[in-house]
Amino acid sequence: MSDRQRQVFVWIGVAVVSFIPAWILENVLTQFTAIFHGGHTTTYGAPLPVGRGLESVIFGGPTTFEAVPFAVNVVITWALVFALTRWAGWLAAFGSMIAGVLALAVAVGMGLAFDTFGGFPLPAFNASPLSTSLTLWIDMMLWSFALAAVIHRLRARKALDRVRAT
Repeated sequence: MSDRQRQVFVWIGVAVVSFIPAWILENVLTQFTAIFHGGHTTTYGAPLPVGRGLESVIFGGPTTFEAVPFAVNVVITWALVFALTRWAGWLAAFGSMIAGVLALAVAVGMGLAFDTFGGFPLPAFNASPLSTSLTLWIDMMLWSFALAAVIHRLRARKALDRVRAT
């Protein structure tokens, strides 16, 4: 196998590995914002709204869910997770999923504690001029980037230690 073929397989592998966390992150955020936040006039899903109201695709019932914006959201999130994966390694892909869900959990905890805002570093719910869904998505991506930066730094330090040992 040539180096070019090996490189193609690496890119395909990174693309597949980074798609799974991106799809899971989008699914969790879309379901969360559809079920637990907003009324019949607010939208859910981010970065693009995929529906309006309190309906849920998973739990059935009438829904305003649109598959095309959801697919676009998955592609946008995939592109960011893909970039993080290329930068910090395959561990960053699954780390981004954990960091994103943790960011959502922190926002929920803060929302329950303070009642008017939640989320870090960007406040969501009533404290943000942006939609809650978009603010939560940005928080999820920032947490994912932060974890990828830590992973990248640890990998660079390990590589430097190996160079020094030789």
